Amino acid sequence: MSKMMTIIKREYLEIVQKKSFLLGVLAAPVMMAIGLFLPALIMENTSAPTQEYVFVDFDNGAVAENIKSDLLSLQTSDDVPQFSFGAIESFSSDDETNWSRRKDELSVQVQNGDLDGVLILYPDIVQAESLIVISKTFDIKVLRRAERRITTIISAERLKLANIELPADSLAELTSRVNIDVVSPAGNSKSFESTFFGMMIYAMIMFMLIFNYGQVLMRSVIEEKTTRIMEVMVSSVSPFQLMLGKIIGLSAAAFTQITIWGVLGAAVRFGFDSGSINAEANDFINMLLNPITVIFFLLFLAIGFFLYSTLFAGIGSMVNSDKESQNFMMPIVMVFVAPFMLAPAMSSSADSTWAVALSLFPFTAPSIMTMRLSLAAPETFSLADPIIIQAIASLVIMLATTMGMTWLVARIFRIGVLMYGKRPTLPEIFRWIRRA
Repeated sequence: MSKMMTIIKREYLEIVQKKSFLLGVLAAPVMMAIGLFLPALIMENTSAPTQEYVFVDFDNGAVAENIKSDLLSLQTSDDVPQFSFGAIESFSSDDETNWSRRKDELSVQVQNGDLDGVLILYPDIVQAESLIVISKTFDIKVLRRAERRITTIISAERLKLANIELPADSLAELTSRVNIDVVSPAGNSKSFESTFFGMMIYAMIMFMLIFNYGQVLMRSVIEEKTTRIMEVMVSSVSPFQLMLGKIIGLSAAAFTQITIWGVLGAAVRFGFDSGSINAEANDFINMLLNPITVIFFLLFLAIGFFLYSTLFAGIGSMVNSDKESQNFMMPIVMVFVAPFMLAPAMSSSADSTWAVALSLFPFTAPSIMTMRLSLAAPETFSLADPIIIQAIASLVIMLATTMGMTWLVARIFRIGVLMYGKRPTLPEIFRWIRRA
C-alpha cells in the first residue's frame, strides 16, 4: 500500500506542480465564458447600419406603400433608420420577361455587395403566407421586427376583407406579442438561454477534465513503457497497483482543479449582492449552482473519470506511440462529441426515450445525464422525481461497468506494458485477457 501511495503522490505532484496546471485552472473558465457569452454579447451590443434594399411590388398597391412606410420608420437602438428604400419598383404579374431580367440584375448587385437585399411582394400578398427577401446575410433580430410590422399591416387588410374595421393603434394592441415566462414547480424563473448555457458548461467541464487528464494518463503510460521505466516500476509493484495508483493520482489532480473552480464559483455567487446584477444573470447563477445538480455532477464526474481513465490506461499499455493510439481514440472522441451535437435536441426533448437511454448507457451517461439534470434543475431530492431515480440508476450502472472495465483493462495492462514492437491485434488482446 505504501508503494501505491508513492505512485499516487508522484502522479499528483507531477500535475499540480506544473505552471501549466495553474494556467489551465485560471484560463479554462475564462475561455468557456468567452466561448459561450461573447458572441451573444457582441450581437446584443452591435448596432447594424442602415440596410439598403430595393422594394419590388406585384400589383399590391396601397398595401405595398403601407409596408414600405412602416419599415422606413424602424430604427436601430442608435436612432438610425433600419432600412433605406428608393421608389417602389412595380411589375405586373404577367410581365415575366422584364421581371426575370430585373431580378437577375438585382441578384448580381446583392451578390457583389452593392445592395443589402431585395424585398419582393408577389401578387395578392394579403392572402399569401409569406413574402420573399433576396439577401446574402441577415440580422435575425431585424428580420423578426420587420415580420411583426408586416404582419400587423397584413392582418389589418385581412380584417377589412372580412368587413371588420379597426384603428391601427387598436390592431397593434390586439396583436401585440405575448411573453411566456417559464417557472419551475417551486416558483423560480427559468429561461431557455440560462438552462441551455448551463447545460453546455457542465458538458464542457466534463469533457475537459475527463478527456484532457485521460490523455495525460495515456501518454504517461506510453512514455514510461517506451523508455523502459515501466520494467523497473513493475518489479516493485504489481501492474494493477501501478495502474490504480496512476488513475487515483490523476483523479486527485482533476478534483483539485474542480475544487478551485468551485471555490471561485462560490466566491462569485456569494461575493456579489444579487440586487447588483440583473435578474437573468442571477437566475443563471442560481441554476448553475443548483445543489442537487452539483452533487450529481460531482458523482458522475468521479465515476466517469475512473471509467474512462481505465480505458486510456489500457490504450497506453497496448501501443508504442501517440500515433498508434489514434485509432483507439476515435470511438472515445465520438462519445465525447456526441453531447454537443445532441444539445439542441436535448434542450427540447430531455425526457424522450433516446435521451433517457443515452443517460443510462454508462459511456454516455456522465455528460448526457448531467445535461438532463441541468435542464430539469430539481430543487429537492425526492425519489418521486423520475429524473432523480434515473440519475441514481445511471450511477449504479456506471459503477458496475467501471468495476468490470477495471478488471478487464487490468488484465490487458499487466501484459501490454511489457510488450514492445508492433501494435497487438484484436485476437492477441483477447489472448492476454484469457491468460492474465
